[in-house]
Amino acid sequence: MAEMMELYQQAENSVLGVLIAEAEVNAAEVFSRVKPEDFVTGISRSIFETCREMYRQGDAIDPLTVKAACGTEYMAWLKELEQITPSSRYCTAYVDKLLELSKRYRLQKLFREALDQNLAGVPMEELIGKVECMNEVLAADNDRRSRTMKDLIFGFFSRVGQKRTYLDWGFDELNRYVKVKRKHYVVIGARPSAGKTAFALQTAMYMAQKHNVTFFSLETDEETIEDRIMAAAACIDMAHIQSGELSEDELRMLVEKKSTLLDRNFHFYEATGITAEEIRAVTNRNKSDVIVIDYLQLIRARGRHKDEYGEITEITKALQRLAKSGVCVIALSQLSRNGEGMSALRGSGQIEQDADVVMMLDYPDEGDIKSEEEKADFKAGRLRVIDIVKNKNGRRGPLQFWFFGAQQRFLAQWKGFYQTQLRMMEDEADASA
Repeated sequence: MAEMMELYQQAENSVLGVLIAEAEVNAAEVFSRVKPEDFVTGISRSIFETCREMYRQGDAIDPLTVKAACGTEYMAWLKELEQITPSSRYCTAYVDKLLELSKRYRLQKLFREALDQNLAGVPMEELIGKVECMNEVLAADNDRRSRTMKDLIFGFFSRVGQKRTYLDWGFDELNRYVKVKRKHYVVIGARPSAGKTAFALQTAMYMAQKHNVTFFSLETDEETIEDRIMAAAACIDMAHIQSGELSEDELRMLVEKKSTLLDRNFHFYEATGITAEEIRAVTNRNKSDVIVIDYLQLIRARGRHKDEYGEITEITKALQRLAKSGVCVIALSQLSRNGEGMSALRGSGQIEQDADVVMMLDYPDEGDIKSEEEKADFKAGRLRVIDIVKNKNGRRGPLQFWFFGAQQRFLAQWKGFYQTQLRMMEDEADASA
């Protein structure tokens, strides 16, 4: 405890030091991320609050003006700060450390309060309340909870002319439609056997090239996931993998793909019976940028509810909170047999309200099938449509895909696909037979 408090004081001094020494450069970041309660030392908190008020009023912040504003009782402390000369370029690192220690300190207080009580005699509601308090500390987004108009304008112009970066789905047309990043909550709905797990795995593996991805499987076991990943990566019939009857070329392709997959930052978690709170804990432990959940209706609700509607409402709200804490959450969802569009999302209308993006993976309508080649693929079960029915930051509409179920692999169709009669998929299927 004493060691942590010493580090805490050093972090407080470093943040105040870079703020007062070079406020013109560091004030916007410090005041947008740090709150008075992040300072455990009373005198440091008072100096911070004084500087924040000066900033709000547009007053200059430097060693002289801060001394004048704080008064003589803080003179000795401010002189000590002047002796600490932290580098301005490390301002973000100092703020990060202060916020980390602030969380640790608050968590330690909550743990001590819990340990000081006889937990056997504490009502269940109170225990749940303490757990919620701990979750709130862990999920607290001190980075950008509150911003002034000045902060917003400065933030905008600091990005003008810069290309925005979003998560890459691995499909160009889907990237143009659906622009998501961390803090977004995406729901992909599909009926059984439409290929939702294959699609989720394919996009998760692609994203894992640049991001830390955790895949929560509540339905499919580890061995099957392994088979699906390798079948899709090597373009090999999954039945050949499962039977063990592989040609020399197929074995060579599997070995070649193994080396490319080993570097993927991908975590698999067999999550049967998991709760939303446990998903949050695993996500934090893995330091995940993106999590994929297969699928939402199998998550176990913590509270008691009269029906599925209440359970799913609790779960989807928890996933939305997890996304807002700085993770991209991609949750698969079953669709009910009756209903169209977002009303088909099984269990709760709350899903469509909470999600930033909702996509529906389904078979195309037979009436939309035109050419003979298209009809052949439709009868073979190769055609899929991803209909983007809700999209807060982009376009909505259907996108056509081809799905080779034997290889658990999706391929986006392109304009003129059937008109040019390119039969790439049939050639690949014949080659792998």
